[in-house]
Amino acid sequence: MWMLRKEVEIDAAHRLDSHPGKCANLHGHHWLITFEISTDKLTEMDMVVDFGTLSAMARELDHMFINEHEAFKIMLPTAENMACYFAHRVALENPHISMVRVTVEETPGAEVSYECQNSSE
Repeated sequence: MWMLRKEVEIDAAHRLDSHPGKCANLHGHHWLITFEISTDKLTEMDMVVDFGTLSAMARELDHMFINEHEAFKIMLPTAENMACYFAHRVALENPHISMVRVTVEETPGAEVSYECQNSSE
């Protein structure tokens, strides 16, 4: 079983409109997005997943107002929803993988992870 781990740092802003506190205001973070993927099958290029593909996926949000990204027009751009979005997207785009876990760190010491098994193997 292969295990991949890739960290990607981005800077982006968001607003949680329904939040009762200061998070309802526009504000930004230096996000750390960590992908962890396991598989017993490699791609045709003998990779778990191309590191560059994961970087590009996360960097779609870099220097962006996350609320305006298509995926987050229908859900709040919380760290929880970002982790879930990336995990499901990686699983969908890579049917050969067994498991994907995405951890989103909003600020140092404040992170959330979402893990899913890939049912499309």
